[in-house]
Amino acid sequence: MDKKSRGFTIIELIIVLSVLGIIALIAIPRFLSVTEYAKRDVCEANRAELEHAYEIYLVKNNESDSEVNFNTFLNQWDQEVCPDEGIISRSEGKIKCSIHLDEEVEDSNDSEGSVPFL
Repeated sequence: MDKKSRGFTIIELIIVLSVLGIIALIAIPRFLSVTEYAKRDVCEANRAELEHAYEIYLVKNNESDSEVNFNTFLNQWDQEVCPDEGIISRSEGKIKCSIHLDEEVEDSNDSEGSVPFL
């Protein structure tokens, strides 16, 4: 058997698997955080749409804003609001989700001219 037809050595395979493992360790957490941000954004957009539709419902039916009216409207709403199946409620005139709280999200571009941390 000559040297060219031997195939890969165990060391070469270990190095390749190690590099692939390192890439996976970097990529998987970044992917998971991106999906969490996307779910939060979808929930926020759906809540805004729900709030707008609820205001239209109140005007069309000549109703006042109350918890009973909101719950009645929410039961008739046939679209999913939160992708993580959070509990939707209305308090202080805003529609809220039990999972995606309305916390201020820190903007990574706060300082001008800086390079964001990867």
